[in-house]
Parts: sequence; C-alpha cells; structure tokens
Amino acid sequence: GPPPAIIASLLVLFAPTVVTNGALWGHSDSISTAFLVAFLYFLLSGRPILAFVLYGFAFAFKMQAVFLGPFILWLIVVKKIKYTYLLIPPLVCFLLIVPAWAHGRLIEELLLIYWNQTGVYSQLTMNMPNIYQWISNDLYNYYPIGVAFTAIVVMAIAFFLYRRNVNASPDTLVFLAAFSIILIPYILPKMHERYWFPAEVICIVLAFYFPKYAWIPVSLWCISSIPYISYLFGDTILPLQWLAIAPLLVLGFLVQHLAGLDERPVGANMQES
Repeated sequence: GPPPAIIASLLVLFAPTVVTNGALWGHSDSISTAFLVAFLYFLLSGRPILAFVLYGFAFAFKMQAVFLGPFILWLIVVKKIKYTYLLIPPLVCFLLIVPAWAHGRLIEELLLIYWNQTGVYSQLTMNMPNIYQWISNDLYNYYPIGVAFTAIVVMAIAFFLYRRNVNASPDTLVFLAAFSIILIPYILPKMHERYWFPAEVICIVLAFYFPKYAWIPVSLWCISSIPYISYLFGDTILPLQWLAIAPLLVLGFLVQHLAGLDERPVGANMQES
C-alpha cells in the first residue's frame, strides 16, 4: 500500500474541516497549524532549536499557537527540553514585526496586537462546543475565573507528570501535544468554533502513533463540522449545549490514557535535546 506519510498528507488535505475552513470559509488557520506540525516534527527529530523557531512563526501568524503552551510546559517538566528554549519564540516574533515597524506602524501596537484582540468579543464562547455552552453569557465579566481554572488544570497535569516521572518517549510527546491542543480550547473562555482546527490536524499524527485512537480526529471533524454548518448556512443540526458533551467524552478517554503513561526507569538519566 501507499506509505503512511502519503496517507497522512491526503487525510490532512481532504479533512472536512480543513476544506471548509480554507477553501469554503477563506480562513488561514492552516498556515499557523503547518508551523505547529513542523514544530512537533523537529522536536521529535531531536532538533529543538529549529522546532522553537517554527513555533515562533506559528505564534506570529495566530495566537491560537498558545494551545500548545501547556505541552511546552510539560516538556520542561518531563526534562525533554531546556527552559532557555522559551526565549526563542518571542525573539522570532519580534524579528517578524520589524518590517511593519520599519514601515511606520507603532511598535506598542504591534507588541500588544494579541492582547488588544482579546477585548474584541464579549462572549464566553463563539459557537465553540465547550464547557461555556452551559454557562450564561451574563457571567461574561467573570471570564478571568475560566482563565484561572485553565491554568490550574495545566499546572495539575504538570504536577502529575513530575511526580510520575513520565518517560518522554515520542509516543508520549505526540499524545501530550494532542491532549494539550484539544483540552485548552475546551476549558478556556472566548473560543471560536474554528479553534480546534490545529487539534484536528495534529490528531491525525496521533492516529498514526496510536491506531486505536484513529476515531479521535474523525470525532473532532464531526464535532467541528456542526457549528461550521450552523455559522455558514444557518442550519442547526444539534444544539451546541448537547454537542459540548461529545468532546468531554473524548477528553475522558485521553485522561484515562494520561493516567497510564509509562514511568522512566528508576535512576535513568534523560538526555536533554
């Protein structure tokens, strides 16, 4: 049969939400996501400096690259990378704004562009089937509690990985990347329906590492397609409050896998890349 890389490429190219997001809707989430996939590839290939350069490119194109932020924290916890690599993405982002600065755009505007974007919408969720479908938007002013809750969850997982002394094998890293990029849009407020696009692509990688989880990218395509259709065509196939249960079930399976991650052998020394 065809090589797995060809199959994976075709799956990405013709994935329902990839086609809908780009060809139909005209969004550019695929650009940032391509850099995130490259980041993961070079990380697994043992070239972390290049990986973090590419992560800087991903963040420069879309703030949604932050969904892999917890994954990067977990990489530090499992001693896969040096914390000094965290200096690379901000440097890359700064270098990428220099041309706009040189052409007259205010530097403070460029540096605060993502921060200013967070105030554009005043909704706990913008068609994203996440936990905020069950919370009234009348409580919007309390959204920082949701941000704090997300931070607590991320830190709790980091503590688990640290105490468990989890082995940073390629399988584990791919799993943690997919888990991070699915989890964060589900528990973070102010999310759009498009924000699972990176997860839908990276979970194709997950399916090739864990064939038993091949149903996960398919599930995400189905879950995301419903709010896409609702927004683009005005057809309500399923109320989003009900749809939000489905990703919770997916995360439940992933948490079960997280609890079973292999530990490093006692006394093993992990070489930092």
